[in-house]
Amino acid sequence: MFRKIIFKTAATFQLGNILERIHKPEHKVTVLCFHRISSEFDSFWQPVYPETFRLLLDQLKKQYRFTTFSQAHNAIHKSEHPLIILSFDDGYKDFFEEAFPILTDLEIPSNHNIVTECADGNRIIWTQKLNHLFGKLKYSGNYRHEIHLNDEIVIRIKQPFNNWQSLNSKILYQLFNLEVEDRNRCIENFEAYFSKDKMEYPYKMMNWEEIKTISDNNVEIGSHTITHDILPSVKSESRLTNEIFESKRILEKNTGKPCKVFSLPNGQTNERINKLISSAGYEHILELRRGGNNIFSNEIPLMVNRLNVNPEPVSMMMFRMALYNKGIN
Repeated sequence: MFRKIIFKTAATFQLGNILERIHKPEHKVTVLCFHRISSEFDSFWQPVYPETFRLLLDQLKKQYRFTTFSQAHNAIHKSEHPLIILSFDDGYKDFFEEAFPILTDLEIPSNHNIVTECADGNRIIWTQKLNHLFGKLKYSGNYRHEIHLNDEIVIRIKQPFNNWQSLNSKILYQLFNLEVEDRNRCIENFEAYFSKDKMEYPYKMMNWEEIKTISDNNVEIGSHTITHDILPSVKSESRLTNEIFESKRILEKNTGKPCKVFSLPNGQTNERINKLISSAGYEHILELRRGGNNIFSNEIPLMVNRLNVNPEPVSMMMFRMALYNKGIN
């Protein structure tokens, strides 16, 4: 709570602008990470509203030059302004419906990293399923819940219950450590708690026609694996190789363009995985961690840190960006 008060106060007084002007590093490249741009409400993973997204871009245009990963190395030495890359993950249809028209109108390039399985048949990413199921649980109105996802992971709730976000995070990280078959069974058990019929999810993913359209219109396409599996949890060498190599092949086949960017699901990786990504021919590996991303080196593949953008006022976003660029967020 105290941290939130500090952030809100700092954002109100535009301390982000002050931070940006103190000891600006050369060749700074700010990389923002987005997922959903939508007017929908989600109590566990709220999208950034389209109106807020446009306001943010209007503000950023005053201070930054927009680029992509493939163009950044050359742009670094030609721009008098700091560079910024807008990076999107997953392939939600609301990017095509909400974000893409705004980006096109403002003539801003971007990067979007696709989960290829989702494009093949509107399959919903397991993390989104989990958030949706927690939303149903939160608003179900029942007094008690006891849900056995497996023998070890059990959700027990007695109303009133006020720790929904922490419980959601706890279950999420427990599922991170499971292999895909075990994780899918846990999700299926959660679904079965609400209905014996197939669960219908109110989300849509981009199809290949839409992905090809954005790829032909200033959107650099990268891989976000085939299934959005948490790569360190994958024990099978052939499956891990498939997530990395085959997703690249599928994207290049459907877009007709080289795929040089690999975005790590939930930012999880290790040295073994990074070596596989490198051998597949990717030039950038995208992660999510604390600290800035101020220097683009000549190392290939380059580990690129991104700042995850929260659904909050633009002033707060700008302040977080300033902290990120100083490596202290």
